[in-house]
Amino acid sequence: MRLRNLCLSATLGVLVALALFAQNVPRLVSFGGVIKDAAGKPVNGTVPVTFSLFAEQEGGTALWTETQMVDADAQGKYTAFLGATNPNGLPLEVFTSGAARWLAVEPGAPAAVESSRVLLVGVPYALKAADADTLGGKPASAYLTAGAPSEQPRIETAITPTAAPGPPPPTTPSGSGTTDYVPLWTSSTNLGDSILFQTDGLMQVLGPLQLVGTGTATPSTAYDSEPIDLFASAYSSSSHAAVPQHFRWQAEPVSNNTSAPSGKLDLLFASGGGLTGETGLSVSSTGVLTFAPGQTFPGTGSGTIKGVTAGTDLTGGGTSGVVTLNVDTTKVPQLKTANTFTGNQSVTGSITATGALTTSAGVYSDYGSFQGDGVFASAPTFGIYAFETADSDGNIAVFGGAQGATYSTIGVWGQTASPTGVGVYGELVGPSSAAHQTTRTAGVWGDTNVAGAFGVLGTSDNGYAGYFESNGGQTLYAYNDATEASPFFAGSPGGSCEIDSSGSIDCTGSKNAVVPVDGGTRKVALSAVEAPENWFEDFGSGQLSEGVAHIQLEPVFAQTVNTGMEYHVFLTPKGDSKGLYVTNETAMGFEVHESAGGRSSIAFDYRIVARRKGYETIRLADKTKDFDPSRMPRRNAKGSSKPPVAPLAGAK
Repeated sequence: MRLRNLCLSATLGVLVALALFAQNVPRLVSFGGVIKDAAGKPVNGTVPVTFSLFAEQEGGTALWTETQMVDADAQGKYTAFLGATNPNGLPLEVFTSGAARWLAVEPGAPAAVESSRVLLVGVPYALKAADADTLGGKPASAYLTAGAPSEQPRIETAITPTAAPGPPPPTTPSGSGTTDYVPLWTSSTNLGDSILFQTDGLMQVLGPLQLVGTGTATPSTAYDSEPIDLFASAYSSSSHAAVPQHFRWQAEPVSNNTSAPSGKLDLLFASGGGLTGETGLSVSSTGVLTFAPGQTFPGTGSGTIKGVTAGTDLTGGGTSGVVTLNVDTTKVPQLKTANTFTGNQSVTGSITATGALTTSAGVYSDYGSFQGDGVFASAPTFGIYAFETADSDGNIAVFGGAQGATYSTIGVWGQTASPTGVGVYGELVGPSSAAHQTTRTAGVWGDTNVAGAFGVLGTSDNGYAGYFESNGGQTLYAYNDATEASPFFAGSPGGSCEIDSSGSIDCTGSKNAVVPVDGGTRKVALSAVEAPENWFEDFGSGQLSEGVAHIQLEPVFAQTVNTGMEYHVFLTPKGDSKGLYVTNETAMGFEVHESAGGRSSIAFDYRIVARRKGYETIRLADKTKDFDPSRMPRRNAKGSSKPPVAPLAGAK
């Protein structure tokens, strides 16, 4: 109860009664709260809780502190009497000033969080009434005056209504317990079993034993845990007395007032009655063990490690300081660097390489399973790169042979997924200039910069040296960037044909059209009419009207010939007439007249022959050199089907 007003009119009897009441009220404050973890979930069971009183809402030094074990229910609720750990209860000097007091509650359970400080009101300040026996430091008789009791000063008090604290335990407790268990107040009036059990001089704790901190940390001060002290006794021959040997385990704070505070478990020691000191043996919050200086380890011989010797495939070692062992890279391969192997190596299983696989002896793979891969390589630059360096006839850098004699096997398959790529690229000595000029793509590409050599060569015995088939577009396309007239040539001892750079076809034999006859049972050749000059001809029909007809040349045909030069028209009348003749020949057409001034209207046919535009001056062109046998491609001197090549100067 807080004393708010004191009147000198109170009688001595009231003063004495008030003083006696204040002296007999237990100095306990009932306090209830809820314990929760960091996730806001209630914590139940027996939990150590540290209560501290402060003069400030935040910061400052605790005016009073005690730790109690409280029983929290399923909702985390508990009730405690502040001052219950001291026979005299709460200290009066904490409240006699009349200033505000703030209560801090710090649960000691794992993951439990400390709540904000609570302002004490009502009942706690009733403790200030304990100084009523002195009335501000003076005895009650100091306030008595002479006269009848009816004239004595009257004392009036205004008391804030609060719940009275519970009564102290009765002199004779009730309840029941089990033999050898240390009793525990299960309520304010009953005793029961605690978790402490003692028999035959042995104490057992039948539950968790928690030693909380000796204080609540502040930005400037951190606190150790309550210690576990172990004592031994050793006799000293110098002092002729027993000397206590004091070992202490305690949790100690680490990194106080930082963003990552932590702790460690340390072993301390003192011989005699002095204060314990750090031994250097410590366990961190992550379980890392720090040994004391001079720590030795069990070993062979003398019992300690004398040195570390590098064994097979290792280097390094030593007998003092920091000892380092390294892998002998001349004996043990490394995973993240280049290695050099000597001798034959055997790998059971697949090999996957993200870089190039380079060998000096080639690559040989024998894969006998159905639909298997002899060699499969995948890389951003070279899937398989083979380089043959010996200058011997018949050497092969890459050979693909399919030995199956039944199925449609393939010796070498080149494939590209890019519409601008090349499935197989073969290069003789070096790339040609044409290879750098074209944007063509191909399934197979043969290229060379050797004069007279073949970019692609095909040979056959009683078969087709070359076969081309298309279900759309052009079956064969040949193109030459050179100005000389030999881009495409086909020859044999019986005759030859060539297509020059202008597209002209020259053959030593005839140029025939093969036409089916007799219902397709036979095919006959129709030979083309040959002339010493390049002529184009056209045919048509017309009819005279009053002896005259105007014939217009077909416009497209007129564009293919040079009608500015003399052209020839041949007429065939289709009836009786005096004869027909041609006059007024122009680039657009000509006129047909009946002879002798005839005025008939008969029909007629005509044939016109004109020089091909662009070839007007060519007549009997000399092709002797084009068909010179010395200029024809030949096999090499050894009779091999391979063209003569120079040895490669280097890779790629």
